[in-house]
Amino acid sequence: FGDWGTGADGGGGSLELIDASIDNNLASNWQTSWTFGGTPGAANSTEPTAMVTTIYNVQHTTSADGMSTMAGEYVQVSGIVTGTDNVGNSSAFAIQDGSGPWTGIYCYWSHFSNCGEDSINVGDEVTVRGTVAEYVSFGGDTTKTFTQLSSGRIVSVNSSGNVLPDAVTLALEDVADEQYEGVRVTTGGRVVEAAVCESG
Repeated sequence: FGDWGTGADGGGGSLELIDASIDNNLASNWQTSWTFGGTPGAANSTEPTAMVTTIYNVQHTTSADGMSTMAGEYVQVSGIVTGTDNVGNSSAFAIQDGSGPWTGIYCYWSHFSNCGEDSINVGDEVTVRGTVAEYVSFGGDTTKTFTQLSSGRIVSVNSSGNVLPDAVTLALEDVADEQYEGVRVTTGGRVVEAAVCESG
């Protein structure tokens, strides 16, 4: 995607023309909308005022479908990076602001929406802004959503080399519980059936 990024290609935003008098073929004359869901047919968006809160407040819910009470809100939270994964042209990483249930959140957005994002490392404490979204894979169960921050950016890397939050020890059947989304956990199990690989 070069300089165009992927924020408007399934990342939650749409492209907005910055200046109609400048060459429309230049990626630098376009921005990804700040509004989750895009702005087709509307005026360009500007970065909304972020609600400064905690990951716990974003994640904690008593709703049976697991949806955040802050879904759709643009928020700012801080936490320690506990895992990173570059998926194509997108960034995926988890942060935690403590140990235990409701303390972790997954962040997913285009690399190009934030300069220097590739340089974050596990153990960095970061401040991020993003829209609280509920993700469900195509054809998945819409009553079992995954809370994440989308269409966002890293505001700052506050420190590096931090000790990671303690992992929560869970029984295998509890790992998928809503309260442990984005949280470091440890579990165990036993092999109940051997996998058979066939060649040819």
